[in-house]
Amino acid sequence: MNGHNSISTDPFCQTFLKEETMKDRKITHEVKLQKSVIIILAVLAVGVMANAFAPAFSIKEAMAQLSNNAQLYINIKHSGSIYN
Repeated sequence: MNGHNSISTDPFCQTFLKEETMKDRKITHEVKLQKSVIIILAVLAVGVMANAFAPAFSIKEAMAQLSNNAQLYINIKHSGSIYN
């Protein structure tokens, strides 16, 4: 034989060939979840996202504070009449 078509018995060459064939292999693992688990995870994900973006959509209350002896003036214009 000329050596081109034969399988080498050299341990280094066999290890190299084995590594070359193993390099292209892909191992995939599939995990099947029950429908109820998927729904629970989806609800939790929506809750986390709603909590994360809640400050962007909230309206903050404005509380006016007056210092000591401060006066608050209110100007009211009323047109019409008030009955008892």
